[in-house]
Amino acid sequence: MKYIVEVEINDILLNVCSLYLDYDQFSNWQEAYLGMETIFGIPGQTGYKGKLFFQGNNQKMEMMETVELNRMPDLIIQIYEVNNVWNRCINHFKTLNDKTIWQMDVEFRFDKEIMYLRKHLY
Repeated sequence: MKYIVEVEINDILLNVCSLYLDYDQFSNWQEAYLGMETIFGIPGQTGYKGKLFFQGNNQKMEMMETVELNRMPDLIIQIYEVNNVWNRCINHFKTLNDKTIWQMDVEFRFDKEIMYLRKHLY
């Protein structure tokens, strides 16, 4: 499954990119976020691997994050994995006057069994 999301942010590009990569700020825009753990590399930089921790619906969730490519302030590509779901986000940042346009090209890949169940049950 693929889709594109675009958001206009009322702030300049450098501020948006700085906040986007500040893991200490994640809980301000991801309500269920608990924290992160580095496995390899520097958070937010190309080659980084880490775990993100979330709490929701009375259960904890652990998500793997890989930064495939960081060319900020213009582009960052991140891969997220949880259970049998793989999610790649290609994030583009552009300036428009005094605002920032954030476009995210999103791709999801699901485990074949999940796809089979969805095809036959829904």
